[in-house]
Parts: sequence; C-alpha cells; structure tokens
Amino acid sequence: MTFKKIDIYELLTPDELDQVTDILLEALAREKGIVPEVFEIETNILMERKLIDEITEVYDGLRKEIESLDLFVEEGK
Repeated sequence: MTFKKIDIYELLTPDELDQVTDILLEALAREKGIVPEVFEIETNILMERKLIDEITEVYDGLRKEIESLDLFVEEGK
C-alpha cells in the first residue's frame, strides 16, 4: 500500500496556524509538563494513494459531464 503525504502547514491561514499551535502547545504542557521555547510542528496527512486516484477519477468525470452540458448563464439572472 502506498501513501501520499500532504503537508497541511502550507494550507493553513495565519489565524489557523496560531490556533493549532496554541492547542498543541497547551496539550504538551498539560500532559507532559513541557513548555518548549523553540519547537517545530509537523502537520502531515497521509492518504492512501488508491483513494487519491479514485477521487481524481470521479472529479475528472464530473468535470467532463459539466463541460458537456453546454449551459448558458445570462447576466443578471
């Protein structure tokens, strides 16, 4: 089984990053009594490669279906 690693750090807004950092540091202090001055947080999600391929296939199929509908949208309606 193969996995794709997605680094969520790059996807977080500055506010979200602050919230996640606060939550993780509070948990570390509470549970382990550790309050680091210098630290690095890894924010990775591992997804099964097969699942990613299936999602991509469904997305591509839907996109082709939508493109084939020849929808016309009038402004103001």
